Amino acid sequence: MSSPGAALDGRVYAIAGVGGGLGPVVAGRLAAAGATVAGTDRDQALIDEVGAGLGLPAERWDGRTADLLDEESARGWRAALIDRFGRVDGFCTWSAAGAAAGRCTRRRSRTGTSSTTC
Repeated sequence: MSSPGAALDGRVYAIAGVGGGLGPVVAGRLAAAGATVAGTDRDQALIDEVGAGLGLPAERWDGRTADLLDEESARGWRAALIDRFGRVDGFCTWSAAGAAAGRCTRRRSRTGTSSTTC
């Protein structure tokens, strides 16, 4: 039987808006469940604060700025995560960028989980 902290071992989750609102809480829950966490926001100081609070080793945390309203910046963040971790298993957004885009997309991952991105 695996420990509760191992439920997401080996999985990589990306969080947009990690620096505010529920972002730090979600990052903490994912980290506690064993996930590798990648967070972005527009303020590096907020990202660094969240990262320090997670207590993850460097190989399980990636925090960098990206403006998700800028397509090039968003694609750059995605490419950097794929380059570093090989994949992203889940994504959630707590940023205003999702709401500002004016659309929501529901997706089902290869592992059977679903997510809604706005």
